[in-house]
Amino acid sequence: MNFLISLNSKIFLKYDTKQLMNTITSLDVNKVIKGIEIYIDMTNEEEKEYCLSLSRIMKNNNWIIQLHSADMQNIEKETIERYLQYYNQIALIYGEKIKLTLHPATEGSRYESIIKTIETVKHINKYIERNKLDIELLIENLNEHNGMLRCNIYQVYEMVDSLKTNGVTFDMGHYVYDYSNDYTNLDNEHADKIRNIHIHDIDNNRDDHHPFYYNNVKIQEIVKYINEINYKENIVLEYGLEYLEGETFEDKITEYIKQIEYVKRDI
Repeated sequence: MNFLISLNSKIFLKYDTKQLMNTITSLDVNKVIKGIEIYIDMTNEEEKEYCLSLSRIMKNNNWIIQLHSADMQNIEKETIERYLQYYNQIALIYGEKIKLTLHPATEGSRYESIIKTIETVKHINKYIERNKLDIELLIENLNEHNGMLRCNIYQVYEMVDSLKTNGVTFDMGHYVYDYSNDYTNLDNEHADKIRNIHIHDIDNNRDDHHPFYYNNVKIQEIVKYINEINYKENIVLEYGLEYLEGETFEDKITEYIKQIEYVKRDI
């Protein structure tokens, strides 16, 4: 099982790509970080070039790369296709299929969100197949946010059952946000659809993507469920970098490493 960290525009361009990698690898003496899940601002050409450069360095360091998609629900199909061609450039650098996580649409109702998401994903799937792109598209479960009832894991399972070709990024923090730390209500017949896992804590103000400082998301229950379904693929500690303790980037990466070691202890 491989543990990945999550990085995005809040740190990109502030460091040279080699400097970024050297900083992380020099701090990670036990080599617990196996890769990065990256969110790229697709409207920023400089950032896109930066992430291509970072991908080459990650590949040379035998690090795993995963991508967290920009919003592809409410944009023109031609723009979606440009995004996919860019993501495929990273796949070509790696010479293998890469995982791309997509958020479901957020419409007026969950039913409308499901319909919109399926429509978008069908277009993406056809484009990937027609152009032989090395992209594995996964759909992530969301949680209620600011009164919006977004698609949870049950709706995501409904969508992948309909689509038949896509897997799931199971965000366990989002699940706990809407339900509890009890995963027994999840049917294990869908467990083989889980191709990626996000984990994070929720603070006492109901804000998510925090490190495990609050114990509102129980690591022990995460471990129990992961073992129960015999999950062996990647786990992303999906934290907001600003929530990690420390003043400098080096401090925050050191804390990220401690968090992975904390999680690994029980798995």
